[in-house]
Amino acid sequence: MNIGFIGTGNIGGTLARRLSAAGHDVRVANSRGTEGVRALANEIGATAVDTRGAVKGVDLIVISIPFPAVAELPKDLLDTVPRDVPVVDTGNYYPGCATHRSRRSMQGCRIASGYRSSSAAL
Repeated sequence: MNIGFIGTGNIGGTLARRLSAAGHDVRVANSRGTEGVRALANEIGATAVDTRGAVKGVDLIVISIPFPAVAELPKDLLDTVPRDVPVVDTGNYYPGCATHRSRRSMQGCRIASGYRSSSAAL
């Protein structure tokens, strides 16, 4: 499976590492750009890309960035993503944030808030 990650922190980085080790084709992007994520990509056997590269031609998209940063993603980022490609948002709710602006950029996508604070081992 081709999986694109936007965000490589504690959650995104761990999921990317595990899914790459399981044999999936993983692409990783973060706010530091392609060069900023290259070391992690090389370490885990993934491909370093920018945010557009993380969503192009993948079977699954995982967005794992702080909730307020979702609004900073390009508004058209998911416009060309086929409707059958799931988008998993691992972020937790941040009180006081304007959710409508963040979610508006993802209209038409299948979004699953697929990860919440959990003590489950990855």
